[in-house]
Amino acid sequence: MMQQKVSIIKEGHLFKRGEFIKNWRLRYFYLFSDGKFIGYKTKPELGPCSDCYNMFDVTNCSVRKMEVPKHNSFLLRCFDYTQSIDRLFRCLTQEDRDHWVEMIKSVTQLLAGAEVPIPQLNQTDKLVIGPYKMLNLLGEGTFGKVILGQNTNDGTFVAIKVMRKDFIYQNSEVDHIQSEGRILKAFNHPFLISMLEFLQTRERIYFVMNFLNGGELFYHLKLSGHFSERRTKLYAAEVILALQFLHSKNIIYRDL
Repeated sequence: MMQQKVSIIKEGHLFKRGEFIKNWRLRYFYLFSDGKFIGYKTKPELGPCSDCYNMFDVTNCSVRKMEVPKHNSFLLRCFDYTQSIDRLFRCLTQEDRDHWVEMIKSVTQLLAGAEVPIPQLNQTDKLVIGPYKMLNLLGEGTFGKVILGQNTNDGTFVAIKVMRKDFIYQNSEVDHIQSEGRILKAFNHPFLISMLEFLQTRERIYFVMNFLNGGELFYHLKLSGHFSERRTKLYAAEVILALQFLHSKNIIYRDL
């Protein structure tokens, strides 16, 4: 019987929690049609290779969504002859987490003999603007989306704000967006986001900015329930210093 060709079902960045030291490390994972689930420290330039950091098999695994200890996580439980081993992964968005879980379940069921159609890759896996590959959705705002990107030249991660030109024109926000771009590009401060590059196509404009992997303040407040006085003072001081810097440049921030 002819051997079936092994193909990549899904690939992308995941945070994996260590089994012994419980910290989270960003890895680039490939899920294959034969059940192999392989992680690399960074995305291999020439595709999957033998120099990997993690090698798992989802053939005899169960997977379920988790919201603890981190939001947008999933637990992969692998069954051995005498024991089960749990491994925890986290995504930046719920959409990406749900997609990974769906893919893993599809591969597991397919290998068990069930006729299951395997979903297609997300469109965000295929988008490229300039030297940046768009990976995952980080958030959405009034005028566009913010997407996690990676510079294909040096591997660094960036946050890319994507805005539709027609929407900007329809809402008379041209001056506002231009001002935002000039300010982000002109100033550098430890408590303010900086714009690294401005790109555009016929339909969209792109602000390429620093990627700060920490999440928004409300997420941490919801997670903690309340902040201690010491922690509150720290956050308040950072905001005040950022506003003080902007005021020294004759800029008023009107969306606090």
